[in-house]
Amino acid sequence: MLEIAAERLVNREVAEHFHSIIRPTKPIPEETIAIHGITYDMAMNEGRDLKEVLGDFLSFIADSVLVGHNVEFDLGFVRFYASKQGFPVPTNQTLDTCEIARRHLILPSYSLERVAQYFGVVNKRAHRAQTDVEVTRRVFLKLLDRALASKKSA
Repeated sequence: MLEIAAERLVNREVAEHFHSIIRPTKPIPEETIAIHGITYDMAMNEGRDLKEVLGDFLSFIADSVLVGHNVEFDLGFVRFYASKQGFPVPTNQTLDTCEIARRHLILPSYSLERVAQYFGVVNKRAHRAQTDVEVTRRVFLKLLDRALASKKSA
């Protein structure tokens, strides 16, 4: 885990955000750098220790409902490292934008990039935590609007 981000929404608006790069304990593979663009030097200079970041993140999410694209995948890493660092494993309720999109849209792929593209949402820095969170929020709100509109017309 190299980076983590989240937003707290209140009335569909971002009330707070959380973002941190995590200081690595070993070299970052070139394949990972190619995907995220986070280099070892960048992570060492800008990052914080995993235990500190996880403690802050777990406090940030507290009892919140967590919305994400394939949210259980990312949450699996959080749960694993929380347990490994001696924190309580989060048991937050989740909403998965990928699952919601599969139920309400017909697309050739349900990747975050493809669902975002369907709604005209651009992700200029895919696979970076903060921008993926922002795109997921925008996709979630579009899916929510779509569901509410179909409920009104039913």
